[in-house]
Formats: sequence, structure tokens, C-alpha cells
Amino acid sequence: TATTTVSTGTTTVPFFSYFVGDWSACSSTCGQGYRTREVYCQRTCTLYRCPPAAAIDCADLLEPFASELCTLPACPPATNST
Repeated sequence: TATTTVSTGTTTVPFFSYFVGDWSACSSTCGQGYRTREVYCQRTCTLYRCPPAAAIDCADLLEPFASELCTLPACPPATNST
């Protein structure tokens, strides 16, 4: 399970953790939109990206959000053309 740890001699680290990628750009250029990022359970290792693990392996951990709202300056008012 996610609470299982391994000792590196100086620290104790969990076998599993969540990989969290960078946020994407906001889906809107003005007003409110959303942004996303990659989030998945992984085995703990010393590489930048460790091998994925089954979601059940991180069941005891709080999963970071993979999407959120983003707010940019208000959009300009729409104009009617006649």
C-alpha cells in the first residue's frame, strides 16, 4: 500500500507517490476557463519520471487536482453589427 516505505540510509520515502505535471495554459484567453495537468500514481525512484503504478497503490494518499478554474481579465463586451 501507499504507506509502505523504503529507507535510503538517511531518509525514509514512500514506495508510491503522485507525479504532478505542469499546468497547461488557461482554456480561455479572457474571463474564466480551466487548466489541466497530468497526475498519476508512480513508484518512487530517482528519475524525473518514474514508472506508473496502479491507482490503488496511491489509495492512502491525497490525490492532487488534475484541473482547476483559471480567471483572466474580463472579456471585452460583444458588439452588434447591423
